[in-house]
Amino acid sequence: MQRKFRVPSRTSRLLLGAGAISLLGVAACAASVDERASREDEAAAQELVSSARERYRDPVRVVISTVREHGSLTPQQARQLTVITNELTEERVSRRQVREQMRASAVNVVRSGNARTAQFDESVDEAVRTAEARLVQSANALEEVHALLEPEQRKAVGTALRAQVEERFAQGRGGKRMREGFDRAAAYLMLSTFQVDKLKEMQKELFGETERLRPSRAEVLALVDAFEGEDFRSALDSLRVSKTALLRKRMARASERTQTALTLLTAEQRDLLADMIQEGPRKVLFGESTPTESADCH
Repeated sequence: MQRKFRVPSRTSRLLLGAGAISLLGVAACAASVDERASREDEAAAQELVSSARERYRDPVRVVISTVREHGSLTPQQARQLTVITNELTEERVSRRQVREQMRASAVNVVRSGNARTAQFDESVDEAVRTAEARLVQSANALEEVHALLEPEQRKAVGTALRAQVEERFAQGRGGKRMREGFDRAAAYLMLSTFQVDKLKEMQKELFGETERLRPSRAEVLALVDAFEGEDFRSALDSLRVSKTALLRKRMARASERTQTALTLLTAEQRDLLADMIQEGPRKVLFGESTPTESADCH
């Protein structure tokens, strides 16, 4: 079965992890994970779903899967591709630890109601460093994959990726899911109409910035074209530099935006939000425990 190419989005997710609306976004993520978990009967089934979702959503792994399917690899090339895949798995474990640290920091900030602290600034810096490191790691992995292939193989893979890009962009960017997640978190927090309206204004602004951070259809297709040629790394680095500049510009306002969002919430709502980020909404609201740690928000 052909896997769908997803444009890189982890950079924007890390950025949102330190932004104002992300405080609701983390809770919304926990709520959606919680609902999915309640429909699973076995922990093994949850792990299988999580693994499939990771392959589907990680653009580097999608490229690797497409290379395996359409690249007509030699046995040696297949073995080298497996080495690259294993290295990516090790890096993912390290990123999971960083996400847990960011979660703990977000909980502390929400409970205190104060984002103007050295701890929060450090969390923002860590988010930027992690996002930038992720971009470099992805570029390195893609460059290795590119170097493995002969020109004819790259062309075959490029043709398959191009079809997946067109299909992916025809489906839209997922704004509806973001809005639904916001509404779900707002309901959990029992926000007033005034609070919802103010936060949605901020969400709209952030959503526009997120769209600019994500590579456009033209940018992704340009990368696919470069993949078929010999100067692929230059194309990767050019896109990385431009997106990193946007990332840093946005993160410069993280403290201000987060403080504005926290000021809108009551102390009780901040405590509930912090509990939801830390424990998951089902446990907070109903006393039920769910294995949310195996899932990853995208």
